[in-house]
Amino acid sequence: MNYSDDTYKPTKKQVIIPIIVLVVTLAIGGILLLVARTLNDEGKKVSFIAPSTEIFNLEEPGNYTIYLTTQITSDKMNYSLPENFKGLDAELTFGGEKVTLTKIDDAYTYGEEGNRSESYLSFDINEPGEYQLTTRVESESISELVLAIGKTEENLEMALILATCAGMLILMGICQFVAYMIFYLGKWLYYYYKMKRI
Repeated sequence: MNYSDDTYKPTKKQVIIPIIVLVVTLAIGGILLLVARTLNDEGKKVSFIAPSTEIFNLEEPGNYTIYLTTQITSDKMNYSLPENFKGLDAELTFGGEKVTLTKIDDAYTYGEEGNRSESYLSFDINEPGEYQLTTRVESESISELVLAIGKTEENLEMALILATCAGMLILMGICQFVAYMIFYLGKWLYYYYKMKRI
């Protein structure tokens, strides 16, 4: 076998390595996605309909988030809100005193296609107890909205970072696998062409 044959003939090792890298990146990416999903546990949110006046027994001090369902498709309700929707007004009180509600500019969106929600308002409480939330819908096209309230996940930022890293890692693994396969396919075709000429 001449020099060109040794140079361009693909080896098993060259083919196996990108496969191993692909499997490892997919596995690590999958683990990161599972961890991110666990950190962003949505089971602690309590849903309700606006407009209404609701009493919530908030058992822990800290930061809480009010989530607005921006898109919903069901038998009882069907709507899709435009971006930067401003038709929701809310007031939170505790012991007769107002609690400051802050509009969330960098909203976090979650859910599946057809049913999506985003973080809309946030507030802090120093002591547990019964908090009264009054909501009003000021929109000509929509009379009712679906909201949810829950304690802000301290690990939400980490969950977003992990999910982003997982997506990038999986994408990199797939791209390197495709690139290597194209490269070694070219080497195999060149080797085959050289062998045909011998």
